Amino acid sequence: MADIQIPEFTLNGVDYGSLGIRLDDDSGKTNASINLNRVEDELLLLVNASLDKESKALDGTVKARNLVMSTFEFIIDDGISETAGFANIDAQMFGSLNDIKLDGSATVVNGKTKIDYLGNLIQLGSETFTFSERFIDLTNVSLFDRLGNQAIMTGGLNHYLFGEFSTDLNMKSE
Repeated sequence: MADIQIPEFTLNGVDYGSLGIRLDDDSGKTNASINLNRVEDELLLLVNASLDKESKALDGTVKARNLVMSTFEFIIDDGISETAGFANIDAQMFGSLNDIKLDGSATVVNGKTKIDYLGNLIQLGSETFTFSERFIDLTNVSLFDRLGNQAIMTGGLNHYLFGEFSTDLNMKSE
């Protein structure tokens, strides 16, 4: 068993609080858990997974509460800035190490970001959407410009495990 505890974990200049990582090799399965916790604003990220050594089957869960939206500026590293708000995420992980699958949903609260190309700050308010290992489905999610004008999205973002992003998105406004 390996147990790593980092009382003050900082990544890209952002303090994420305490980080705990535990790996356990238990007769036929390898179990892993990640616990990220920032007490002052109740940021929480829990990842629990097990890998069957023989079949290479992966089974796990991801739970995030109050995950700061600015984190996504490190994932989508070009084209957005001034990102704010937080997200609550629940997801299942499954498949194999060579073919990881995700099935989850996220709720963004008080979300906003600046689309650098347009120079406009857009607001999401509070919206819920689903995602997989290859697609973030933003269908029926509303966006608002600085004047309060609403646009409703259809489609979403293509990606591969939250990398290699491309858009497949339409917006409609009255």
